[in-house]
Parts: sequence; structure tokens; C-alpha cells
Amino acid sequence: VLTSKDLFSDPHLLAKGQRPGNDIALRLKINAGVKIQGVQVVAHQARVNNTGTWAEVVLDPRDAIPNKDFVVRYALAGSAPSVTVLPQVDAQRGGHFLLMIQPKAKMSPREIAPREYIFVIDKSGSQEGFPIEQSKAAVRKCLANVGPRDTFNLIAFESGVATFAPKAVAATTQNVEAALSWIKGLSGGGGTEFLPALQVALQAAKDPSRSRIVLFMTDGYIGYERQVLKYLRDHAKGVNLFPLGVGSSVNRFLIEGMARIGVGTSFYLLNTEKPAAIVERIFATISKPALTNIELHWGGLEVEQVTPSTIPDLFGEQPVFVAGRYRQGGRGT
Repeated sequence: VLTSKDLFSDPHLLAKGQRPGNDIALRLKINAGVKIQGVQVVAHQARVNNTGTWAEVVLDPRDAIPNKDFVVRYALAGSAPSVTVLPQVDAQRGGHFLLMIQPKAKMSPREIAPREYIFVIDKSGSQEGFPIEQSKAAVRKCLANVGPRDTFNLIAFESGVATFAPKAVAATTQNVEAALSWIKGLSGGGGTEFLPALQVALQAAKDPSRSRIVLFMTDGYIGYERQVLKYLRDHAKGVNLFPLGVGSSVNRFLIEGMARIGVGTSFYLLNTEKPAAIVERIFATISKPALTNIELHWGGLEVEQVTPSTIPDLFGEQPVFVAGRYRQGGRGT
């Protein structure tokens, strides 16, 4: 029987100086359906072979200790939005497909609508030191990118929740400077109370003329992930949630789940990376909607078990993925 202590305890970590007992080997093949550009292995030594239509990444045996996330990044965006379908079929399990909606690489300023940004910072004990400084640096870069027509607010949490302002404020020079001063005083320590922070971020009074974007910065070191994800399912409607995993080895089950349920995209800021480059990628996504209110019409093709059931908005340089099954092959538009 699980007790409340079990549900809300932090997971155990290896002691300093210890390492996992096994090594790993990894070979990754990428077939994106469109041209692949700029394959980058972030934190490991690896061999990369990119032909343009597919790419292969092989981990160097000298970097085989499983002590950090293996991260590969690559670009696909072109000059216009595009749709690609990758089908697969076998005799036993039937047909499966992955549909990818890829945005164009660049958008003009007139296409960008006003936004309400909410930046949530995890300042619990596991974030003490370098991770909290990474999060603070990321927020400073974010505030430098907020537009004059936008509004914003800041939330910091550990055992309790603190907010910069009672509600989102205009992105004036004075308000941004006050926010920078507020961030400067944050330090890591205390427990990790996710749910109160989510409640403040998702249920604050909303301006209907703006799209609310929540950037949630955390390492995800908690022991009650499923309660957090259930809360999001019940309360995240109408909010675009973009979790940012901060640290060398974050809770990807939680980060990816938050992004999926929150109809957003997950990002990761490793200890070896500079926040400026990550924030540039984040704002290339969250500040530039490419397509909204997307509907799919299958042109008479017999598809089933399509997920997600509601197609999310297409942001910036991040594609939308739709998966499903089909009983037999066919042709349609």
C-alpha cells in the first residue's frame, strides 16, 4: 500500500563518486521523410553519417558510461509548411503510420500575435547551485526576447509558491527590470511542490485576446509524476505548456508527459550548454505560431486509433506528429 510519504518523496540518486555498473552501446538511424539538416550530438562523442535523406549516429565506445542523457538534434524546416506520411505494415500487426506537419523555417513579424508568457522556475533542493543558475540565466534571456505587445509573469516554487506579480504585466522596460531584480534573489532549497505551482500557472485569470504560453523549468526530481500528469489532463485546456528540463539527467518521463498533455514541446538545457542558444530555439517555437485550429481529412482512407485526438497548434520550427493505424493500403488526398 502506497502512503502519502511514498507518493511525495524524492527518488534516490547515486552517491558522489559512484557510477552505474553497465556500459551502453547505441546506433541511431533517422529517416524523417524529408531532407535532414545539421545533425548535432550534444553531450557525447559519436560518429555521424548524414546523406541528406537519412542519417546514422553511432556512439563512440569511449563514451559509453550511462551517466547523462544522449541528445541528438537535427533540423528539417523548409521554405513552406509541408506534410509527410511515413507508413509501415507487417503481416501480423497490420498497418501503422506517422503523419508529420512541418512548419516553414521563417515567419514574418506580422504573422505573430500578442502572447502572455508565464515563466515557472523550480528552485527546490535538487536545483541548488548550477541548475538554478541555469534556469535564472534562461529566464533573463527569455525576458530579453519578450515583445512590446506581450505580457508576462514569473512563478518560483519549492515547498511554497511565490509570484512576481498578482497577474501578468506588460513587457515594459520598467517591468522587465523589476523582474530581473526579482530573479536575482532566487536560490535553490526546500521540497518540490509541483501541483500548487501548476495551479497558479494554469488557473490565473486569462486575457482572452492573448495566447497563454507557460515555460516550466525543472529537473523533474519528484516521486508523484502520475498525479502531476493527471492534474494537467484536467486543467491544461487552452494553455500551451512547454516544459524545459534543466540539468545533466532529468526526469524525461515527466517532462515529455507534460509537453504531450499540455499540447506543447519539451526542451532540455544540459549543464554543458549555454542558455542563450536554448532560449533562441525556444522562442523560435513559442513566439511564432504557424498554423492553428488544424483539422485532418483523410480523403476516404480507412484510418483508426488516431492520436492525438485533438491536433495541437503548429509552432515555430517544431513539427506536429499524428500517429494511427490503417487496415489496408489505398490512395487518397
